[in-house]
Amino acid sequence: MSNFVINPSVLESTPFSPEDISDLYAWYDMSEVATITKNGSNRVSKIENKEGTTARDLLQSTGDSKPLWVSALPAANDLDVIDFDGNRWLQTASALTEIDQPVTIFIVLETPAGDSGQRWWYNSHTDVTQNFATYSNEAVNYFSVNVDNRLDVDFSAGGGIWQYVTTQYNTTATKLRMNGVEKIDGDVGTDGFSGYILGAWAYNGNFIDTPIGEVIIYNKLVSGSELTSMETYLKDKWGF
Repeated sequence: MSNFVINPSVLESTPFSPEDISDLYAWYDMSEVATITKNGSNRVSKIENKEGTTARDLLQSTGDSKPLWVSALPAANDLDVIDFDGNRWLQTASALTEIDQPVTIFIVLETPAGDSGQRWWYNSHTDVTQNFATYSNEAVNYFSVNVDNRLDVDFSAGGGIWQYVTTQYNTTATKLRMNGVEKIDGDVGTDGFSGYILGAWAYNGNFIDTPIGEVIIYNKLVSGSELTSMETYLKDKWGF
C-alpha cells in the first residue's frame, strides 16, 4: 500500500469566527440579512442573536422606532448595516440575568456626529442611571464608558468615521480601544451587566443617530491572542 501525503499548501485554512472564542454571550451581525426581520420599507423589527440564545434577540415593535436596514453601504466595505437614524432603537424582550464583570463588547459603527450625549449601548430597560453605557458627545469630542464611574477619552475629529471599538469592562482595569489602539485604562466600578438596549438611553432620549455594522459580546475578558484575532476579524471584514 502506498502512502498518500497531502501537501499542506493546498489546504485552505478555516476562517476565524467570533464563535471560536469561548464565553460568547451575544452576536449581532447586521451584514447577514438572514438574521434580520424587516418590512417592505426596510424598517427592522428584529435582529437575531447568532450566539443562539433567543432571549437575547433585539426587537422593536413600534413602527416609528424601527431602525433602517441599508444594503451594501460603500463606506462599510459594501456590507449591509442598520442605520439608527433619528429616534430609533432596539432592545431585548425583557431584562436579562445579571452577569459579573469582566465583560468585553466589540462594536463596528460610524462615529456619531452632531447631537451630544448619544448612547449606542445601554445596560437597563428601566434604570435611568448610566450603568454600562458607552456613548459619545460630539460637542466636546469624547467617548465615555460608564458603570459606577465614568471614563472619557478625546476622539478629536472622529465624527462620521467608521471604526471598531473594543470595551473591556474589567472593574479597575477597564480599557477602551479604538481601531486596535488603547485609549482608556481606568476604574469604572464593579456593577454587573444585565439587560440591554442598542441605540438609546433607556426610554429617556439620547438616541444614537448613526449606522452600526456588528456587535459582539463576551462574558469574559477577551485579551491576548483572542483579542488580536477578534480585532483582525473586524478590521478585515469591514475594510478598515
